[in-house]
Amino acid sequence: MKVKRMCLRIWILTAVLGAGFLWGCQKKTTSDQPRHLRLSLDAEISTLDAQAAMDSASLEVVGCIMEGLYTIDGQGNAVNAMAEKTERSEDGKTFIFTIRDSKWSDGSPVTADDFVYGWQRAADPALGNSNAYLLEAAGISGSKMAISGETSTENIGVRALDERTLEVTLDHYVPYFESMLAFPTFFPVKRQFAEQQGERYGLTPDSLLYNGPFVMKDYSPSATSFTLVKNRNYWDKENVETEMITYQVIKAPQQGLLAYQNGDLDVAALTGEQADQLKYDPEYTVNLISSLWYISPNQKREGLDNLNLRLALALAFDQEKAAEKVMKDGSKAAFGPVPFGLAKWKDGTDFAEGKGYLKTNKEKAAMYWEKAKKELGQEITLSLLAEDTEVSSLMAQYLQAEIEKTLPGVHIKIETVPKKVRLSRMASGDYDLGLVRWGADFSDPEAFLDMWTSQSPYNYGSWSNKEYDEWIAKAGEAFGPEETEERLKLLKKAEEKVMEEAVIFPVCQKAYAYLVSSKISGAEFHPVGINRIFKNLSWNQVDK
Repeated sequence: MKVKRMCLRIWILTAVLGAGFLWGCQKKTTSDQPRHLRLSLDAEISTLDAQAAMDSASLEVVGCIMEGLYTIDGQGNAVNAMAEKTERSEDGKTFIFTIRDSKWSDGSPVTADDFVYGWQRAADPALGNSNAYLLEAAGISGSKMAISGETSTENIGVRALDERTLEVTLDHYVPYFESMLAFPTFFPVKRQFAEQQGERYGLTPDSLLYNGPFVMKDYSPSATSFTLVKNRNYWDKENVETEMITYQVIKAPQQGLLAYQNGDLDVAALTGEQADQLKYDPEYTVNLISSLWYISPNQKREGLDNLNLRLALALAFDQEKAAEKVMKDGSKAAFGPVPFGLAKWKDGTDFAEGKGYLKTNKEKAAMYWEKAKKELGQEITLSLLAEDTEVSSLMAQYLQAEIEKTLPGVHIKIETVPKKVRLSRMASGDYDLGLVRWGADFSDPEAFLDMWTSQSPYNYGSWSNKEYDEWIAKAGEAFGPEETEERLKLLKKAEEKVMEEAVIFPVCQKAYAYLVSSKISGAEFHPVGINRIFKNLSWNQVDK
């Protein structure tokens, strides 16, 4: 690769690998193919099966090679993709989609039947897709019973009226339904091809059909590098400027930054330390996502069933400093259970605006601790379960120090374990305090508030409130298209109840910081669903 230009900036950064400070002028190169995008992932792809994809790496790549009825635009709005036209009933429970005149990568037409099969496949309990619940969350009629195996997947509310007309029926109005259709679970699959491939489906480039802007050129399971090329059969190919995308799996953040500086990457994800060092770089960008870090107290553990203790713990640490001093990547303090970016009131105000339910108040925390001591005793020791990543460990240490300083007599013991172990232990109730990070699967406050219903598998702390359960059930089913504001008011009341009971202790809303090459513009970073979309890139002048 030839050197195209010399970087004029002097980089000052702390080397993650312990090399101290690196001063100097880094060389940046560009590809001989000016519309060749070089990207990295922090983990291998787990699957290319759209219905099974869950991790961010798989979702991003599936979003490059496949497309659903809708996509999300640069402003976060659901816009037509494979759906050329949409008709909705007045009650918002029936949708008729006209499928674009479009083709799979083998030249065969994309049909309404392909969507029917894709959705039925998503609901099929025999495949065990973890995302199957999204069909129920989207309100698809019959999906709950199909997912549980009580009825056939052929009974869910999706059918082809003809080759290019798809009818979808919902059990109830779902205000975020159309935005959910941009998620890979709802992508089409050609039945004949998938059944021919059997267990090979999605394992190699030739075991998939593509209807998105790119196709796989080379790939093998657990590959650490692979290439996508422009799909010449894609319906909107004239508006796709990028000719090729090369992905590398780079797990070490310092390696990714150096690759960017050397011109081998066009986008580099930054750690908090790197972001802090490079936040004034002209190619630096930060994007807030709908992901919340919070502490879950296990109310089945002695002491944590005491409201005064929970309120004391929730108010004892500084959320602003947690975001600014620990995360350092543009993350924001969180004071409630729903992050910004999931819903807006009619006047445009964000649902999360103006919240301060459990905002740091160390004097109040001490007051609640005094009340708790009279009920529980003078000393208490609690374990804080956290993942064994660098940022989780640092956050746990910060929270430990803050709580112990604010509440003398409270002792916090940190346990760091792999993510799978944390999830397993919290699901079984084997913990005191758990440091959780949760991202929304769809754009609505219910993506978080559903978690604290009595029967939710994610209600790790075992809090239960019958009235709350009724509110969430009503918000999910009882409101029509003209009652959006009334529904949000009910969800706001539910949110307040979660905070009054200190069901969780909010810490911060996560952000991702990146360096993005000035060669490109139009890279999209979304708070929900597929977090990074590169279909709509524009290529700026490249020095030669």
